[in-house]
Amino acid sequence: MAHADAEGDLRACRMSARWVGRDAAAHTTLGPMRMVTAAVLDLCCVLAFVLIGRASHSEGETLAGAAKTAWPFLAGLLIGWLVTRGWRRPAALLATGAGVWLATVAAGMALRAVSGQGIAATFVLVALVFLGLAMFGWRAVAGRRMAA
Repeated sequence: MAHADAEGDLRACRMSARWVGRDAAAHTTLGPMRMVTAAVLDLCCVLAFVLIGRASHSEGETLAGAAKTAWPFLAGLLIGWLVTRGWRRPAALLATGAGVWLATVAAGMALRAVSGQGIAATFVLVALVFLGLAMFGWRAVAGRRMAA
């Protein structure tokens, strides 16, 4: 009887390991194409934030103006991807998403301050909310699609 219970437990562990492995694979081993897609989606989040913000303040739609506003956040995005090693688990909500989001905003604001651009408290809050919703949003959708 004890032998049968042990075999049943072993079988359950194997099935559980297969399920966990499948779930982990969906979020970790996305391959180069999906990693590039994830990076492009994060890039689009930052560019949308910059372009919508500039348009809402009637700052004009010049390429130079957009680049001046975007570069600190793009540098922060790169820092976030490097610190979290985002290429390993690009769609992971917490492991990659939170780190990339916080690094994008924190480094972006720090670089804006150093370069003489404004960092009003409301701007920081808007950046946190918009980029958080956008960066977590696409990851949540991707996670649901991979789980299905």
